[in-house]
Order: sequence, then structure tokens, then C-alpha cells
Amino acid sequence: MTTTPVASGPDASPRRLDTRPTGADRAFVLSARAIGLTVLVITGSIGLFLAYQAVPTLRHYGLSFFTTSQWAPESDQLGIAAVLVGTVSIAAVAIVIAFPLALATALFISEYAPARLRPLPTEVGRGRHTVARPRSPGET
Repeated sequence: MTTTPVASGPDASPRRLDTRPTGADRAFVLSARAIGLTVLVITGSIGLFLAYQAVPTLRHYGLSFFTTSQWAPESDQLGIAAVLVGTVSIAAVAIVIAFPLALATALFISEYAPARLRPLPTEVGRGRHTVARPRSPGET
């Protein structure tokens, strides 16, 4: 986005903004979309590969694979119930700790932090920088 310089003085008119995207803006948007699409394709491919590789195991053991907690491959008894419980427990503890911490951090930055510690807000995905509120004369 390009801007025109602001004229100073009592008869200064508001500056006009050119909101048309430049070539660099278009290149950034296209490359960001391509990278995002690549990440989605790779992640989806990994998920499909894992699902395809799980079919023989699920056919052999059935849904008891998810409910059995014994892991004894030598006696052909496999189950991941204990591992699933541990995984869900760890994820729950992480969320219980991370969510309040993230919320408190966001509230502090947006409401209580001094202006010099606040980052410049931006519209994510639009490539435009916006200022949430004008600074008062004595603010740094």
C-alpha cells in the first residue's frame, strides 16, 4: 500500500490513500497462499498415509485396539488405551495451563501495558497496518 506525504500547516487537507495492491503485495499474497496450500497438502497426505497404514491393524484387532491397555506383541495382544489416556491427560493439563496464561497475556497487552510495550496492531491476512487508537501528545 502506498501513501502520499501529509502536508503541514493550517490548510492541510487529509491525505489520500492508494488502497490498490502493488506488485509486491500480490507476490506476497500468492506466495503465502501457495505455502499455506502446500502445508495443507502435506498434512493431509500424512493423515491419509497413516490412515491407510492403520487399516490392516484395525482389521486384525478391531475396535478393541483402542480399548485394550495391554501391549504384548509377542502374544499378539495389542491395545493403546493406556497411551490414549496419558495423551489426553497431558493435553488437558496443557490446555488448563496455556489458555488462562494466553488470555491473561492478551488482556495485559491490550488493556494494561504501557503504550511503549504494546506492539503495533495489524490486520492479519490483509497486509495492512492499522492503528487501534491515536496516540495522545505525551505518549511514547
